Amino acid sequence: MLSVLFVDDEPNILKGYKRIFHGKRKSWHIHFADSGAAALKLLEQTAVDIIITDMRMPGMDGAELLNTIRLRYPHIIRIILSGQSDEEEIMNSVQATHQFLAKPSSPAAIEKAIERSVSYGEKIDNANIRKIISRIDRLPSLPELYLEIEDILKNEDFNLNELAAIMEKDMAMTASILKLVNSAFFGIPRRVSTMREAVSYLGVTLIKSLVLNHSLFSVSNSNSLPPRFIKQLWEHSNETARFALCIARRCFAEQTIIDEITLAASVHDIGMLILANNLPETFGKLLEHSSAVNRPLPEIEREIMQTTHAGIGAYLANLWSFPPAVVELILHHHDTALNYKPLFVLHVADVCAQNNLNHNFGFPQEVLDDNSMEIFDKTEASIKETIKDCQSKGS
Repeated sequence: MLSVLFVDDEPNILKGYKRIFHGKRKSWHIHFADSGAAALKLLEQTAVDIIITDMRMPGMDGAELLNTIRLRYPHIIRIILSGQSDEEEIMNSVQATHQFLAKPSSPAAIEKAIERSVSYGEKIDNANIRKIISRIDRLPSLPELYLEIEDILKNEDFNLNELAAIMEKDMAMTASILKLVNSAFFGIPRRVSTMREAVSYLGVTLIKSLVLNHSLFSVSNSNSLPPRFIKQLWEHSNETARFALCIARRCFAEQTIIDEITLAASVHDIGMLILANNLPETFGKLLEHSSAVNRPLPEIEREIMQTTHAGIGAYLANLWSFPPAVVELILHHHDTALNYKPLFVLHVADVCAQNNLNHNFGFPQEVLDDNSMEIFDKTEASIKETIKDCQSKGS
């Protein structure tokens, strides 16, 4: 049964939660605390899966509480409720919080956030890996891209579009920026799925502060894996995104779908990045074993970790409030049997990127199957023509 803790210093709000969610007591263990200190005391004696806390409370505020919980109880999913927030509150909260909800939020919105937060965790039958993912506050960026971003931000006349173009090349920067811009802090009525739109919402001042003063980004510290692998992972993600954008434009008229496919392509292997940065020795052995026995990496991952890099990536993307369609594409990017056209665009782009770069990360090269051809409602010849066109013209 799911264990949920609500924290708010206003007694009437806690009474409201108790009344509103009374009907969930058959599926939730519900706990209440009227301060950060009371919440921490309760956690010493009670197992909790999710905490939902108000931001502004006397004494220990919501950000300080969640920062403490992240360190002491990293497995707990952390959600914060916030009204109008200043820049300092945003900075203090962004690293400690998985999701941000507007205050006030409807009971339906809170329930949906809770249910959605745990849904992808059920696909990871490995408590240690769930704990590792829940602890993540930022992901490592490619050092040269990080330095390039720093140099641009130090220039008073930098262009936001130029900045977005560099950031979207880095899956870690993309994930961190989209997590923030899709939070309740900015009150955007729909999910943002492009870096150009995200940086325009955040603006020059906030982006500079996030990167230069508050270390929103970090660089890769995985010394146990060859630098060549890390660089290839970034190259593969960018090439997959390039092919995905090119192919999606030829298959869909709706820009939202094109944007979601392209975003998913740029971060589809974010689970690999998580493993490489947090479990480098384990991940290195997985790659070696997959190559040695000539079997797909996801099969080896399931046998050894009870999950895959796709499931790990989808879990984090879901926790960080990525658009649901993007989360599903990340989760299923190796599941070619599913009859879903955007997924096959991603699959084709993934395979094309592997072939174009000759990067297969040490495990068997994937090939395009008959399903990939049929889903496009095109002949094999026309698909090959589309791929050839994308190879020569880019996006």
